[in-house]
Amino acid sequence: MVLTLKDGIRRNRKRMNLTMAGLGRIVGADKSTVSRWEKGEIKPTVDGLIELAEIFGVTETELLHPTAENEENEDSKNVQ
Repeated sequence: MVLTLKDGIRRNRKRMNLTMAGLGRIVGADKSTVSRWEKGEIKPTVDGLIELAEIFGVTETELLHPTAENEENEDSKNVQ
């Protein structure tokens, strides 16, 4: 499975226990904008991508290209 930016945003938002509205408040965007990012309908600007990476504590590359291995690790943590 190939993961993309929309997956990176969703995964990191959930990892930080943020709602879409909560993330939106942090970055100055509407909840609907965050939802559209996570659906892959639109993408954040370059500056927005950098800001999201900083908020999430990951690199821009990690946000753009999340790995399936990290997804599996996150899922296994939630099971315990």
